[in-house]
Amino acid sequence: MGHLIDDLGERYVTEYFSNAFFMHQGVLHKLHQVRNDKQVAAYAIQGKSLEKEYYFSGVSLPPEVLDSFKSFKWPKLGYRNVLNSQGLVLAGFVNSVRSTRRGLSDDLLEISHSHSVNLYQATAGYSPDNLNYMYQIFFPTWFTYKQAMAKLQAREAVAVALNEDLCISYSVSPDDVAIAFDILFRERVVGNVMTDGSLVFKNKNINKMKLFRQLGEGF
Repeated sequence: MGHLIDDLGERYVTEYFSNAFFMHQGVLHKLHQVRNDKQVAAYAIQGKSLEKEYYFSGVSLPPEVLDSFKSFKWPKLGYRNVLNSQGLVLAGFVNSVRSTRRGLSDDLLEISHSHSVNLYQATAGYSPDNLNYMYQIFFPTWFTYKQAMAKLQAREAVAVALNEDLCISYSVSPDDVAIAFDILFRERVVGNVMTDGSLVFKNKNINKMKLFRQLGEGF
């Protein structure tokens, strides 16, 4: 059976897929290069979901591990939870920068954060690197609404993702001291958790029932 290296050649795969991530036998790998003997030089990512740091170990894999372009497919992007070096959960919204290169690589990830995370990182200086987000793309850790609120109220998090679309973050709005947390839908603040625990949504056109279902248990 053919494979991507036979179809495209060692030079092409190395040039256009170098640093792209792929899964093999349940382990996340980062492509380094394809050697002249067609063996795939890669790095296996060591660690478990939602850790402070991840480590590489060099491996050599047979060319069959890259059987087609589908070898480099990735899950839906959006919010991901990561831990910083202090053990705090900092959710970020993940996109990929457009490029002529193929696949998804950590150096092309574009991470945006809520105002509270930006303020925390600017003052504390503890920012997870892109590899943490990359691992979470393939092995995401989500929290229910109750779990997210517990972490935020215990100051174990600054922003917590419930899924790819929803995030709850500390509010830094000076306009209303009754607002405790922001509810963000794909980077847009669509509602708030008030200091008394009630929910207020910004727009009457928002499908509140759908958001309630995505917020999870607790309603």
